[in-house]
Amino acid sequence: MRIERSPLTIDVQAFDMPIVWLTAAEPAEPGVPESAHSIIPDDDLGELRGTFHASIAKKDLVPLIRSVARPMLSEGGIHLGRLRIEVVQDGADGIRVTAYTGVRWKLLLASARAEARIEVTKDAVITIRDLTLGSRNLLVKAALLFARKHVRTLIGRRIDLNESFTADGTNLRLRDVRVGTGERLSVEGRFSSRTVGTTRT
Repeated sequence: MRIERSPLTIDVQAFDMPIVWLTAAEPAEPGVPESAHSIIPDDDLGELRGTFHASIAKKDLVPLIRSVARPMLSEGGIHLGRLRIEVVQDGADGIRVTAYTGVRWKLLLASARAEARIEVTKDAVITIRDLTLGSRNLLVKAALLFARKHVRTLIGRRIDLNESFTADGTNLRLRDVRVGTGERLSVEGRFSSRTVGTTRT
């Protein structure tokens, strides 16, 4: 699939997934009789289990982030120029992301640097452990001082994907989640319905 024209590879394998075979009175697409039939997952996921793997080439990170960040920054009158991103493994459960960018605000041209360590546990909990901002430009460095309070609120913030699934009413749980770096940035793991491994009465 593509996100903002950047290719993202996703591989999902599912086992024991209950499905519902639906047959409509009329074809969904005129002239195509088989379009009267459709298959959808059952609301009761039963003992669904599977694996997932998603990856994106590092060279595609820059155009993806640029396409997402440019519209947001332009609302504040900031033009995003050159952008360089480095992603490296940092321990068994984390990655370190460093971004170098050039920005223009009105007549001011400056460069800035941001670095963050992101921890991803096997139970799908994402935490920002370190986050620093800096610039060689004195005006930009002074402006970044005002952002420190907001930056501090991000450090240590936990995003529990399994809790998010529960809040959305999704009966799935992620486990054995791993993040890898190399030529591609990847995330992989296993998933299952919450009934797997439980005793039914």
